[in-house]
Amino acid sequence: MHETVCIEAVRPDSLLERVKTEMRRHTESHVHWEQYAELTVVARNAAGEVAGALFGETGRGWLHLSVVWVDEASRGKGLGRELVAVAEAEGRRRNCSGVYLDTFSYQGPGFYEKLGYEVFGVLEDYPPGHKRFYMRKAL
Repeated sequence: MHETVCIEAVRPDSLLERVKTEMRRHTESHVHWEQYAELTVVARNAAGEVAGALFGETGRGWLHLSVVWVDEASRGKGLGRELVAVAEAEGRRRNCSGVYLDTFSYQGPGFYEKLGYEVFGVLEDYPPGHKRFYMRKAL
């Protein structure tokens, strides 16, 4: 049998669902399937406006931090540190053994190192002229 490989301009929902189903079936043949639970931590100022937010998820015993953002007017006041601390506490509550994230050289590797994170991988020249750091911390 000969398969044809090509780029398709549109990704139909039915194709996406088929691939997800087959990947889950394969995963379950190796490890217990676990749904990931979203985590959202929000900081608001006195006016009720969003001053910072953290988005992540927990699953398979780990907390993943995907976005940590603080509004420019609220930076330098410890708000980012507080967002991460709240997320880590929730990760512990959800029985996570560790937390992982990725960040760029122009973002916050030093910030995370001060919070006890260690680099376990670096993608050089991504984007060109910068680095992407993969970091983790035991909870």
